[in-house]
Amino acid sequence: MRENKNRGVGIIAAVAAITIVIFLSGNTVTAAQTTTVSIGDASAAPGATTTTTVMVNNVTDLATFDINVSYDPSVVNVTEATNNPSLGMDMNNLEHAGEGWVRLMNFNIVPAGGGLNGNVWISNLTLEAVGAAGDESTLTITINTLSNSTEGAIPASSANGTFTIPAEVDITPPETTITAGPTGVIGYNDVTFTWSGSDDVTPTAQLVYSYKLEGYDTSWSAWTSATSKSYTDLPNGA
Repeated sequence: MRENKNRGVGIIAAVAAITIVIFLSGNTVTAAQTTTVSIGDASAAPGATTTTTVMVNNVTDLATFDINVSYDPSVVNVTEATNNPSLGMDMNNLEHAGEGWVRLMNFNIVPAGGGLNGNVWISNLTLEAVGAAGDESTLTITINTLSNSTEGAIPASSANGTFTIPAEVDITPPETTITAGPTGVIGYNDVTFTWSGSDDVTPTAQLVYSYKLEGYDTSWSAWTSATSKSYTDLPNGA
C-alpha cells in the first residue's frame, strides 16, 4: 500500500507541472514599438527638384525636435524646408545646405501631455538634383534632441533615405551604314558585305549587330560585334 501511495503523489505532481507549463506557454509578450526618425527616398532628373518628408514614427507626446539631415552636395542640395505648423515655429537653419547639411528645429510651447502622437511629419524638404545621371546620395538623419511636452527626452533611432538621379535611358537606335558590298544585279556568287555603326551614347567599339540577306537568310542573325559577312556560292536570283 505504501508503494501505491507514492505512485499516486508522483502522478499528481507531474500533472500539476504539465498544467503550469501549458499555462505559461500560452502567454504572449508584445514588444514595445520603437520611435524612429526617418526620411523618405527621393529621385529627380538632373537640374529638377522634388520633395521628401522627415517623419517621427511611433511617438508619444512629441513637442520639440532638433535634427540634422546630411547628404553629398555634389549630388543633391536642400533648397527649402517647411515644418509641421502643429509643432510651433520653424527654427530651421539652411545656411550650410551647399556644404551638405541642414538643421531642422522648432520652437514649441504646449501644456503637459499636449504633444503629438503616432506617426508625425515634422518637415517637408525640397531637394534639387545637382549631380549627373546615375548619381546617388544617402540622406542621413542625425538626432540632436527629441523632447516631449515636459522637456523629457524621447529615445529614438534614425532611418536614413536615399536620393537618386536616374540613369539616362537611350531610346535612339544606332545609325548603321553598309560601307562595302555589291549593289544592283551581279554576275558572281561570292559576296562580302561590310558595315559600320555609330550611336549617341554607346561607343562604336561596344556596338553589336544583327544582319539578314533578303531572299537568302530565313531569319536575322545572332547579335555580334563583327562588321562584315561573306556569302559563298549564292544561288542565282538570291
